[in-house]
Amino acid sequence: MYMSSQTYYNWYNENSNLNNLPVISNPEKWEQFEKIDVPIFTFSGSDELEYYLHLDLLKSKAKGCKDFEYKIINGANHFYDSKEYEIGDLILSWIKNRY
Repeated sequence: MYMSSQTYYNWYNENSNLNNLPVISNPEKWEQFEKIDVPIFTFSGSDELEYYLHLDLLKSKAKGCKDFEYKIINGANHFYDSKEYEIGDLILSWIKNRY
């Protein structure tokens, strides 16, 4: 994964907007994430690094969200190569079921 030095710095900066999912850097502090009060649909690929697979943890920390759904996409990597249509169908289905 390519990133700039500023992105890397922000990733571990406690006051950064990138620290809103602190699975790695500060797993006890979820202030931004806890305030989300709209439906959330998130997903990750099964071939992803382990800390990206803790979607159950995200659900438990989304205290203001009454509608949180997640999926693990089998065989998908970080970039979801060759899974574009599957992801599109999942998102469209999720939207249609709510709106």
